[in-house]
Amino acid sequence: MKRTITFLVLIFACIFVSKVQAQYDSGSGTADDPYIIKTAAQLSAIRDNNGSTFGSKYFKLANDIDLTEYIDSQWPTEGWLPIGWPVSDFGAGFYVVVDGDYHTISGLWINRPNADFVGLFGRLTAYDANTYSKIKNLGIIMNEDKGGIVGHSKVGALTGVNNLNLSFEQVFIKGTVHGVDSVGGLTGDVKSRYSYNIPIRDCYFVGTVEGTERVGGLGGIVGSTRNCYIENCYFLGYVKSSGTNVGGLLGLREEGSGVTVLNNNYFVSDLNPGMNGVGNNAALMPDAGKSLADMKKQATYENWDFTNVWKIDEETSTPYFKWQSGPIFLGINAPVAAKNALVVTTIGNTLRIKGFTPNETINVYTVSGAKIYSAKAKGSEVNVNLPAHGVYIVSAGAQKAKTVY
Repeated sequence: MKRTITFLVLIFACIFVSKVQAQYDSGSGTADDPYIIKTAAQLSAIRDNNGSTFGSKYFKLANDIDLTEYIDSQWPTEGWLPIGWPVSDFGAGFYVVVDGDYHTISGLWINRPNADFVGLFGRLTAYDANTYSKIKNLGIIMNEDKGGIVGHSKVGALTGVNNLNLSFEQVFIKGTVHGVDSVGGLTGDVKSRYSYNIPIRDCYFVGTVEGTERVGGLGGIVGSTRNCYIENCYFLGYVKSSGTNVGGLLGLREEGSGVTVLNNNYFVSDLNPGMNGVGNNAALMPDAGKSLADMKKQATYENWDFTNVWKIDEETSTPYFKWQSGPIFLGINAPVAAKNALVVTTIGNTLRIKGFTPNETINVYTVSGAKIYSAKAKGSEVNVNLPAHGVYIVSAGAQKAKTVY
């Protein structure tokens, strides 16, 4: 009887392993033989490594991956389902090591305005001080036509929240991240029970980060952070908020059992006038804000590795990785407009529209195409009350603009 049970267990284990391996192109999920990912479906299959099985899983991209068609087929209304859902602040999370191998994921979008823990991953975690989640050598370009990433609390492009330890290295993001609380370009919230074992190094975000409380360009790196080491990162874009704890790099640096160490990180000050690098502490990184002109000069980036990691087109671009084919420019969701161009901003739940031709018909649509407003303008400004959080498209004649509330 004992032999029979043992035999059945072995059969079940073999079937389970074969099923998991079949989800990926090749590999066994170890550090020396990571699962190889070539398609959007294989990337999404990371979510199946949960429970007691996710603790030793390593993944590596073999090529660039476009998520557009896959998301439309799986989640056409709400966009990508964050890997690791459902999660909570201190509940189960994912421990994974993802090596992008210098490839890019494009077409990512999420429209879940009432959801927490929103990003490519919902929540990443660790086993101990030396065994923690890592994401490296990866680019993410969001689907801006779908509004980028929209969530409620703990919202970021890579992950909504990180408890315990993690590492991000050589990661770039382009797009828009919108939420209410703890919102950042890379991750919404980072907290560790271990000291200094969370390096966020050599990363950058290009685009817009928008929220109310604890908002930063990188939260502008992370929205709120504790026990974290951040160096050689930058934010190029706009941080938009009507609340408190808002910074060009970090929204809030929390004081805990450890501290957050910040070295040689920068954001564009003339796109975010009057903003500090860290929202709740102006004395931290007092020189982090740089003009756009200075951000295009190598001399600005003190102690950065322009031999092995970074390159820059002097006075033309901000830094980008040597493995990229070229620089990433802003050019998205910029609230600065030329004369007679359509300008759209949100104040609370009010959509304010300017820059149209007199007597022009103004139309406002949800990202799914439902028209919520249509009328001929009677003045130089139109205000529309938005019914809910989400992505909205505004048209006035041939002009179009997009905003996120």
